[in-house]
Amino acid sequence: MESAMSLRIENPVAKVFGFWEYQQPAPPKKIEPIKIDDGNRKAKTAAERYFVERFPMEIIFMILFLLDFPSLEELRLVNTTFKGLVESIAEYRFLREYAYEAVLMMCRTHISSYYTIKDIYNELRYPLCRTCPEFGPFLHLPTLRRCCYKCNAEDPSYRLARLCDLRVYFHLKDFRDIPLINCMLQPGTYIASVSRSMEIVGKLYGPDKAQQIMEANELQGEGSDEGGNHFWMEDLRNDGGQPSNRSRIPWGELGTPWMQFRATAPFPYYDHTKGPVEHGTYCRTCCGDFGRELEHTRDIGNARKWEYYRAFRETELSLHWLECHAEDASEDSSSQELA
Repeated sequence: MESAMSLRIENPVAKVFGFWEYQQPAPPKKIEPIKIDDGNRKAKTAAERYFVERFPMEIIFMILFLLDFPSLEELRLVNTTFKGLVESIAEYRFLREYAYEAVLMMCRTHISSYYTIKDIYNELRYPLCRTCPEFGPFLHLPTLRRCCYKCNAEDPSYRLARLCDLRVYFHLKDFRDIPLINCMLQPGTYIASVSRSMEIVGKLYGPDKAQQIMEANELQGEGSDEGGNHFWMEDLRNDGGQPSNRSRIPWGELGTPWMQFRATAPFPYYDHTKGPVEHGTYCRTCCGDFGRELEHTRDIGNARKWEYYRAFRETELSLHWLECHAEDASEDSSSQELA
């Protein structure tokens, strides 16, 4: 929905996160599924007959539902029998149609194999940010958690760091249990979740030791934030696999949220039992001068600026307008001009 008071953002990665070089992918062709049941399924080879004819369809769909997206895409290419089986999964079709941008980003960043179709679909049907009660129009890829703009940039659970930095700060050598992100906008640079790394440290050395390591690094990293706006970009350009030479840790409180944004995808809310898909709608008055073209701000300490990037569900907008402070300020300004 878009009106004189509301605004829809067509390319959030570029216009909200500020990655202007990003090009939004075209939606895939809609799938018209072939209904497959115990009465019309056919198998051509012995292997197909063993799998397709041996098990009830309910069991087959349960197995497919627990596969990751790349595995299902490869299964579709085997032959028409498996293609029909995959495309008859309603959850697969919903993700492919409504969350194609997030799924494509997961594939391009090499993280899609960490999560099943069930995992992604469950998150698609949950509307709220996982760390606050606001609507969450984005998906934090390393943790597969729905989030809002503010929490993604501020909450410690979404912090990311380069792989070589995590090795140094947490003394980790094995990252098999941590989803690694290959930066789509900076191919070849791998980043991972700081909180997931702490979990691994806790399992290896105990939770107390993990907290001590974290606090020691935080203390060592305290100091000047001069040049902090350029900090993340320099970090990403360092592709030699060596930790950055700096006086503060790469996920410091005073840093910018660009690292998180490079691993975050637009993620609509969809539940076929409750209504149409919702991508998030912005209050045009809160956006102010950004109403036509949002620009990224690095002033992460200014709470007022977060209102520029707060997305709502359509049913929430009417309640927001009743208490919109930006609307009140706009009316006061207009009254003063008339006076």
